[in-house]
Amino acid sequence: MSHREGTVQQLDPLGALSSRPLTFVASTCVLAYGIAITMINAPDIDHPVIAALALVVAVAASLVVVVASGPRYAFVKRKAFILAVGLAFAGYLLSIISMWNRNAHLRGDWGPMVVGIVILSFLVYRPPRELAIAGILSAIFTGFMVLADTRSLVTEIPTIVLIITAATPVLTLSLGAAALAQVVIRSIRRWGLEVIAAAKAMETELHAGIARSVQQDRVTILNRDVVPFLTHVLQSGDIGDEDRARALAISESIRSVMVAEVDRSWLDSVIESEGMARLGKRAPGAETVHDPDRLAAAMTTDQRTAMRALIVALFSHDAFDRQGLDIRLDRRAVLCVVSVRASFRASESVIRQYLAAYLAILRIVFIDFELTWSRNTLTVRFFYDEH
Repeated sequence: MSHREGTVQQLDPLGALSSRPLTFVASTCVLAYGIAITMINAPDIDHPVIAALALVVAVAASLVVVVASGPRYAFVKRKAFILAVGLAFAGYLLSIISMWNRNAHLRGDWGPMVVGIVILSFLVYRPPRELAIAGILSAIFTGFMVLADTRSLVTEIPTIVLIITAATPVLTLSLGAAALAQVVIRSIRRWGLEVIAAAKAMETELHAGIARSVQQDRVTILNRDVVPFLTHVLQSGDIGDEDRARALAISESIRSVMVAEVDRSWLDSVIESEGMARLGKRAPGAETVHDPDRLAAAMTTDQRTAMRALIVALFSHDAFDRQGLDIRLDRRAVLCVVSVRASFRASESVIRQYLAAYLAILRIVFIDFELTWSRNTLTVRFFYDEH
């Protein structure tokens, strides 16, 4: 993802993913509504083949929405939105052509409703402004289509009323989708600001807790190694070569522990805590994570959350080989690249299905995403800016 477009999907990726069933429902509604109206107005259809083709094209528009919003893609792009709305209008036009000489009351024009449903399907995937613009343009095009089809009308209702009636479904659904998307986006952003404020309020307390924890670790080291050694020296009243060697070993041990603590990143802590939770012992975070330039610290909050969720999901799976986990962070030109290699004692299809939601989030919060599978080993690679 190279930029933020202000969509619900980008602000709340997991929520957008969980709303996919509504996308399927909308697609089903397009097909069901089109078929029902076509069957009701079968006597007015001059060209059944064109009418059937119109339904096929409308269904294709729905399929574009379903495929574009799938977890295999980072986020729904503008070209998918334009394609879906364009196909919906193409189906609408074919429907009009199929009843060109006998559409006496415009009652068989299911196009405006279908176009509106297609635009509504993009509620969480495209910015509210695009939804509104698409709705307004669709309403204008609908008006032109009604004007083009007035020669076969037998009703005395004014043409402007017919235009308003035909344009109302698409305009209502699209503007309603834009308004709802705007409300959701504002709520998510307001919630984010509240979380940041709460985090800042807790920062001082967290720092104090960390300081106490570090102090306790140092005291433990002193009580375990240093104090007994000094007690021995005081009791013996003499320092020999053996004491010097032991003092050097203790100092090197303390130094190595302190250096390891300084070099340990939040990513190491996640690995170690998951090892403690799943295995009852600390996983070797320093051996699993290779980050010589400390690039993990450059990840945003969303990226850290997605990365942490992936690690937790890996450790939670029974078929995961915890000894085969390897995480590497490097620089590539102006970007940081993360490579995660994990081994499983399970088939590719099982693991892909299990990790589908987590991989979908990674595709959204990071710039580029690559996935390969070889010999029961999953490798994912993604990039981000170094802030």
